Amino acid sequence: MLIQWNNPQQRVETSPLNSYFRTLKQFKLFDMRTTLLSVIFAFAVSLANAQGCNEIFISEYIEGWSNNKAVEIYNPTNNAVDLSGYRLERYSNGATSAANNQKLDLVGIMPALSVYVVVLDKRDPDGTGQEAPVWDELQEKADVFLCPLYDTNNALYFNGNDALVLRKITGNVVVDVFGKIGQDPGNPSDGGGWNNGPEFTWTANLETAWSTDHTLIRKATVTAGDVNPIDAFDISVQWDSTLANTFENLGSHICDCGSVINSVSEVAGFEIGVYPNPSENGLVTVKSPATLSRYRVLTLDGRVVAENAVNLMSFELNLNGNPAGLYTIQVWDENGVMSRSRLLLK
Repeated sequence: MLIQWNNPQQRVETSPLNSYFRTLKQFKLFDMRTTLLSVIFAFAVSLANAQGCNEIFISEYIEGWSNNKAVEIYNPTNNAVDLSGYRLERYSNGATSAANNQKLDLVGIMPALSVYVVVLDKRDPDGTGQEAPVWDELQEKADVFLCPLYDTNNALYFNGNDALVLRKITGNVVVDVFGKIGQDPGNPSDGGGWNNGPEFTWTANLETAWSTDHTLIRKATVTAGDVNPIDAFDISVQWDSTLANTFENLGSHICDCGSVINSVSEVAGFEIGVYPNPSENGLVTVKSPATLSRYRVLTLDGRVVAENAVNLMSFELNLNGNPAGLYTIQVWDENGVMSRSRLLLK
């Protein structure tokens, strides 16, 4: 990366490395006994991670009602990634450090260009209060359930005003962060949480928070995580916001590095085929082993863009003119059984 200073006298003050030192000192993360070499190494690794498409990052953040909590991680690389080398950390209510029971070591192997959905492990159908079960729709999306006991580990018990860090264990390197370590944007019960604005907090803006009771999806143009956990967090820069308990996009992610589309039918009973997928011109064919009675096409935020009654096992859809992005196709057979598939329009 080439860094250019317009005024040579400002080189010391405006260099990224000096800014990094000041940031660390502010939160007492920098000890003068730390060698310059180790700091330079950590900073260099962070800069390298920020170049794009070469490191995993958080692609979706689910902060829904009750225990509907989930994080989707995206692998933009052409190589499999061993998640045992990473962990999630929760920095609660403006804390500058995470307790041991707020650090969650991950497990599993992520194939190249894939996503991995981590869901809070609350599955007792008879659970109430703090043990209320995660909704069935979210459970269906999980690759893994973690953190069943709050006292043992509560990294996934975020509620809209907690910073969430994805860290590579080797080298202790931050590869992504949601929120800002050290900033408490307000109590969610009072309307708190992060949003877009001068100070990015509800207290400053008196606006509805985006990070509380919302599903947040990383923009397709984001190709690397936020490696600075204490810079200003304007949530609208890298994230799109949808309504609470929106789970349609989990398991898929659109990114300039390469898109992941989960097009498998998600409802037991029958599967549908959708092709070509992705579609370059909006023209697609939907095929089913059963006669279909109707269909509906929705955007990620639930807006219906097409629907009609049919009496066919195969039909054509013309979605030309709709914006590029990920859509959900829902179909019903003659008995009212519903199946669905995802479609990417380019």
